[in-house]
Amino acid sequence: MGFPALFPQRTPRGSRRRLRRRASLRRAERLGWETLGYGLGGHEALEQRALMAADLSLSFDDNLVAGIERTFYSPGTQVIYTLKVTNNSATDTATDAVVKTTLAAGITGATWTAAYTGDGTGLFGGAGNLGTHTDQKKTTDFSTTVTLPAKATATFTIVGTIAAGTTGALSSTASVKLGEDPEITKTDVDAFVPRSIAVGSNGSWTTASTVKLVAQDSKGTAVAASVTPFANSRSGVRSVLVDLTGDGKDELVTVANYGGAGKVVVYSQNIDGDGKVTLSKAKGYDNFAPFGPLARGMSVAAGDFDGNGLKDLAFAQYAGTGEVRLYRSTPTLDNKSPLTFYKSFTAVESGAVVTSLGTGDFGTFDGKATDGVRRDGKEEIVVVARNAGGPVAKVFQVAGATPSAIDTIKPFTSKMQSDVSVDVARLNADSTPDLVFTAGAGGGSAVEIWDGAVGAAANNKLASFVPFSGAGIGRPVFASAVDGDGDTRAETISFVQGSGETTPMVRYAVAIGSTAGSITVTKADSVAAVAGALRTAAASALNDPSLIRTSSGLMYKELVQGTGDAYTSSKTRVTVNYEGYTSDGDRFDGNLNTTFTLANLTAGFAEGVKAMKVGGKAQFIVPPALAYGDGAPSNGKPIIFIVDLLAFA
Repeated sequence: MGFPALFPQRTPRGSRRRLRRRASLRRAERLGWETLGYGLGGHEALEQRALMAADLSLSFDDNLVAGIERTFYSPGTQVIYTLKVTNNSATDTATDAVVKTTLAAGITGATWTAAYTGDGTGLFGGAGNLGTHTDQKKTTDFSTTVTLPAKATATFTIVGTIAAGTTGALSSTASVKLGEDPEITKTDVDAFVPRSIAVGSNGSWTTASTVKLVAQDSKGTAVAASVTPFANSRSGVRSVLVDLTGDGKDELVTVANYGGAGKVVVYSQNIDGDGKVTLSKAKGYDNFAPFGPLARGMSVAAGDFDGNGLKDLAFAQYAGTGEVRLYRSTPTLDNKSPLTFYKSFTAVESGAVVTSLGTGDFGTFDGKATDGVRRDGKEEIVVVARNAGGPVAKVFQVAGATPSAIDTIKPFTSKMQSDVSVDVARLNADSTPDLVFTAGAGGGSAVEIWDGAVGAAANNKLASFVPFSGAGIGRPVFASAVDGDGDTRAETISFVQGSGETTPMVRYAVAIGSTAGSITVTKADSVAAVAGALRTAAASALNDPSLIRTSSGLMYKELVQGTGDAYTSSKTRVTVNYEGYTSDGDRFDGNLNTTFTLANLTAGFAEGVKAMKVGGKAQFIVPPALAYGDGAPSNGKPIIFIVDLLAFA
């Protein structure tokens, strides 16, 4: 079957130039060029360029929050750029403006989607850089072009991975060019900051508790020297690494462990030209104590609770009433009030003790709507408590007016009375975060990993094991899950013990298992440089909440959510418009209003279509195992489809 043209018929170049020239002359007359002494004859090209450059505007950045410049990056993380082209003209249409990007050399696996306002048109998605690519079916080239009527916009969302070994400045450029007019260019530059794990003392009878930053690798090299948040405290330090200001650089938030003071101490990372890090107390947090100065120890966790792109903080007292207090990040230039009280709720029954907090985006929950598949960018809170019936973990939605529990997990056994801790990270193939539970003192150094899927069915236990042996059995264990390659899935979990002076950190590798939703966990190595009675914390992975991952490994993004028929097992045929792209951005396939038998489709394409409703538009990112493997067009890499679902039959 032939492939009809997927791109609008272009007006011949000479005609386009004449049309733009006539429009520019009319606008020049309206703006009074001749009365200013600029005769139109002989100056037409110059005046046209000036007018057209003023019509189109371009913005390009990797900011997560409007108005806050993101100026740092860390290797082995995801980066999300927003490129917006606006036609500012009140009357004229910009036809076939060419949009290009040159992403930094350290960025790999980039894919993009586009959205239009004001009847703007153009491609809806692709891969690699925006610009010129090959249409393999037609053996011709095509470009990423947009046509924007007056006041229309085109917004491109570009998602890529910053390679683990990247250092130095991360510089990416975008441009837009309309005909013969000057190219408009924007460049986004971020400075390097190393990835770290926070390692803090878990308590000592003789020395004040400290915390430092170490590299999240097998060497455990010191990234920043130790600091002492609480000069007179020997109870240990709990901490989180979190970007509170939106600049791309994590702050170190510390609270005292059991029995310690109620004050919160926050440190900024200061980065010199060689990437060396020093810690200094951040402005604005002096004397901040969410429960007062005598809280007798706290738990702390960080997450974006209101969906504005900034990470917020949650606190709970160890010996309190079970209340959890949330504070929104509200950074300003002077940072006089960097945290603002948001809301609070009681998380446990009378007599229970909150032992740990965690956060993750488990879906869309606001007290009314419930969707365990589509994430809304608003994180839920995991509260772990010890009570007479054993440890209990509850997941609370806090987006609604009244926080409420949406899931309950009971790790270990009802006989366990140790203080269980939790770390939250995506570990299997799907989008939902999973939960790593570690036992406290007397709990046999046990670890359990549970699937975090929220729904009517009970959660599945994914793994259980003991990372330490010998004399260390029975000591408390703490975990930090680390995504080191930027795919938003933690492939390593680091474990430390909370007592003992010589036990080194151990690292376990987490791989996706052979059955849907499963994982395998195996010991990878020990980190001799990190040893002692410790607690750890790692920064959460940045990820695009609109990208849905399934247990098979398929990734898809709903560009338009359909409202028509959904797939049922009785429906065996599908009618679609589709375009297929290689990971480099070349178009290898496509068709309009074509009907397939579902059984004849590749596994990834069929799974994606079955997740849609009629009237929807989606981007599929299909791993090679669900497409063509090592053969063309996959060639061992993901391929990308943009699909309009027209009908099931």
